[in-house]
Formats: sequence, structure tokens, C-alpha cells
Amino acid sequence: TVRLYDDCSTEYDVDVLRQLFPGARAIVRREQNLGADGNMYQVYKDFLDTNDDVLITLDSDMLVHPRFLEVVSCYLPNTDGVLSLYNSAMHPANRPVEIDGLACVEKEHVGAAAVAMSREVVRAIVTHVLPGKAYDWRWSKYLRDNGKRILVTRDSYVQHVGMHGYNCDGGRSVDFGLNFYPENLIDLQIATNFLQELLVAKDKH
Repeated sequence: TVRLYDDCSTEYDVDVLRQLFPGARAIVRREQNLGADGNMYQVYKDFLDTNDDVLITLDSDMLVHPRFLEVVSCYLPNTDGVLSLYNSAMHPANRPVEIDGLACVEKEHVGAAAVAMSREVVRAIVTHVLPGKAYDWRWSKYLRDNGKRILVTRDSYVQHVGMHGYNCDGGRSVDFGLNFYPENLIDLQIATNFLQELLVAKDKH
């Protein structure tokens, strides 16, 4: 089930989004920007009003590996209900972990992008973590404090290719996924262009 959330962008309107995602179950376009944290909280709340079992959050500036959903369906049931498929360079790993042969790492915190969560985990977060700034850092702490491991695949199955955003300034601070291996030429070209742009931008700062 695909649901799109446009947090009051200036680039697209609902008609364009419907053309790009004709199978989307819902397209929500904010009339006022909620910001990353407010939008995240609302997405989690809306998810609980559906009959879906797993929530996966993706940003619009990400490449998704063809095996992404396969990895989620195979390995999420063997976790504590939370599995990130984006090994962010901004979130250091504590220790290596293996799930049925899948190389993972355990982390203290993750960003919300590319995290798969069970319905039970989403319900616990919405119930116990108040909305507000640094929402994903705070729900990460809540999960750890309540005995939930935050596991991340060692190889990223999503790559972030945005230079500017909530956590990126286009030069000194740019987030990217470690060990992302594109499987087709288009993804390889996009990832290579992002890397080149990143290196040039860092040289200018």
C-alpha cells in the first residue's frame, strides 16, 4: 500500500503526483508545512488507522534497491519489530549483529527514513513519545530504553541522494548510506553523480 505525503512542497501538485503514482492508496498534500518531525508523527498516526501490518517510511530523494521489500519481508519478523535498511554514515554502529545470515549492525539511534516497523512498534511510539523536535532520535531512545534493539542492515538497500534538506547543508554535512551497491545502470549513474557532487561541494567548504 503506497501513501504519499507532500509536506506543502512547491515542486509538485496532486495531479502530478497521481500521474507519477497511479496506484497510490492516498495522496496527502499539506496546506501548511509541518516539518520533518511533525510530518513523521502524522504519518505514524495515520498508519494506525489502516489495516496494514508494517510501516516503511521513504523520502523523495532516495534510491531504493530492487531487493528492499524482499529483505524487509524475510528479516523483519526476526527482529524486535524495527529494522532500518539505510546504514546512515551519520548514525554510528555499536556492534555487528547477524540475523539468519544477514549482516547487520546495532545502533543507538536512526533516522526515520528507510526504517521498517511492525504495527506494535508504531503503536508504542505514538502512545509513549510526544511529537516534537528530533522525533526519530527520541523514539530511538524510547525503544532502547524498553529493550528493543535498533538493527540496521550492514549493506544499505536505500541510498540518499539529496544534497540539501533537514539534516544536510550541501557541503559539510551530507548524509549517505554505507555499502549501497546499485544493481542497474540508472541507479549507478544517479549514485555516481551524487558522489561527484558531494566531493565537489566538500572541496568548496
